[in-house]
Amino acid sequence: MSTRTHTQTYKVATAFTGPQTPISMEAMIVSASTVAVVIVNGTATYGVEVTLDDVNDQTVVPQWFPLEGMPPGTTATKYVGFVEPFAFIRINLAALTGEVQFKLLQSFNEL
Repeated sequence: MSTRTHTQTYKVATAFTGPQTPISMEAMIVSASTVAVVIVNGTATYGVEVTLDDVNDQTVVPQWFPLEGMPPGTTATKYVGFVEPFAFIRINLAALTGEVQFKLLQSFNEL
């Protein structure tokens, strides 16, 4: 079993609202399980979005979809587990006072 983790931290003094930098996911791994976690210290309004598109392909306009369980307007610390093979994930900050951590963990069996 292998794992892949990623953490992004946003602080009111340095963060901007709107979509943040997408995180690449291991979309082609068989039997991958993913957990997305947002930890709110202070207050924040956010949504988490996923896409099947390659955001690095200049010929493609990525179509972003709200992640079930973390739709736009979410304000609390939350986690969501899923197994769908998305290509990228990002947090979209609508408002922030304090700090938000966006964490992603993927676990999978290597073939």
